[in-house]
Amino acid sequence: MIFSKKLIIGENVKSFDEIIEHLESGRKIILGFYLVVLADNQNILEIIPTHEVNKDRYKDREFNVIGIAESKKEAFLTVRDVIAAFVSKGNDFNYIKTYLRNYYF
Repeated sequence: MIFSKKLIIGENVKSFDEIIEHLESGRKIILGFYLVVLADNQNILEIIPTHEVNKDRYKDREFNVIGIAESKKEAFLTVRDVIAAFVSKGNDFNYIKTYLRNYYF
C-alpha cells in the first residue's frame, strides 16, 4: 500500500496526528475508509473500508491511497470534490486516472 504525499484527510477524521503516526509506524487504521486508485482496475477511484484491505480479495493488489475518510458519506463527498476540482480546471475527464497517479504520487 502506497500513501500519497498529498494525502487527503477528511474533515471529520478526528485525529490527523494519530493517523499520520499510525501510517508512519506501519500500524493499521481500524475505522474509516481509504480512497484508492487500484492499478489493476478500470474504476477511477474505489472506496474501501480500512478493515477490508487485508482480506483475500485485495491481497497482492497494488493500492495507491489518496485519502482517508471517517465515514462512507465523507468518502463519497471527498471523491466528488476531487473529481469536480479536476473537471472545473477544464481538464479532459478521460485523463483523470493518469492525473490522480501523477498528482498524488
